[in-house]
Amino acid sequence: MGRTTLLALAACLLAAAGPTRAVPPFPTPLPKAVEQADFVGIVRVAEVPTRPRAGFRADAPPLVAAKPVSVLKGDPGGRLRILWQTHCHSCYVRDPKTVEVIPPAVGDEYLVFLAKAPDGAFVRFGYEWHFHKMPPAPNVRTPPTADAWRAHAEVSPGVAGLGEAVKYRFTATRMTAEPWAGDQPNMTAEDVDVVDLARKQVLTVKKAGVRKRVPLVVEKGETYAHEIDLTEAFGITRPGEYWVFRGGASEDDGPLRFEVTDKLRKVGGGR
Repeated sequence: MGRTTLLALAACLLAAAGPTRAVPPFPTPLPKAVEQADFVGIVRVAEVPTRPRAGFRADAPPLVAAKPVSVLKGDPGGRLRILWQTHCHSCYVRDPKTVEVIPPAVGDEYLVFLAKAPDGAFVRFGYEWHFHKMPPAPNVRTPPTADAWRAHAEVSPGVAGLGEAVKYRFTATRMTAEPWAGDQPNMTAEDVDVVDLARKQVLTVKKAGVRKRVPLVVEKGETYAHEIDLTEAFGITRPGEYWVFRGGASEDDGPLRFEVTDKLRKVGGGR
């Protein structure tokens, strides 16, 4: 099925669902997003304008000042002026004057993908890669899910020695009395992206693993898990900070992070 046919099919499906949803562009792979954006990095919010009585709207979002913390692409010095436009005009057909924009708080950290505007300020790069709040712990996240599930994602260990296996693990626990049953595909390395921050590159998969679908029944209180050996799958052999994305990014989905060091000294006889 070609791109035009897929777009037409998506338009029909979305039109049937309601008039407020538009057809978004095809997802941009992470390497292409990094290549095309003017700035990619983690920033700490330093200044937010006073909220007007009617709140901020998508037609006039707040201009936020932020300081770079870790930079994958762009100038790491000074402050950035960022037009905090969280509303995706290509995804929703709504009057921007009716869409409220919730500004970040001073001190919050976000991974941002930005394009530079003619006036020197920065704006969101695209519909998929834009503002992504960093989790409180660098290597652990509890993703938002439906009430029927509780999800947990982590990379472990958060600090690893050279050659030590670092694993990505995703679990989902059934929270409702009604069991879930169906064919569940396993995750492989092709489902995640890994960034080598020290060398400013998105890593390529060296060993993807085998995709399988298995029949699964998950009762209330039971948990199913996916696990990927990142060290093996991406051939990680050098010290540095690494970022891990799963399936692109959402507004509340900044990367998990871990560090590989050649200065790790384990104490005692524990494994």
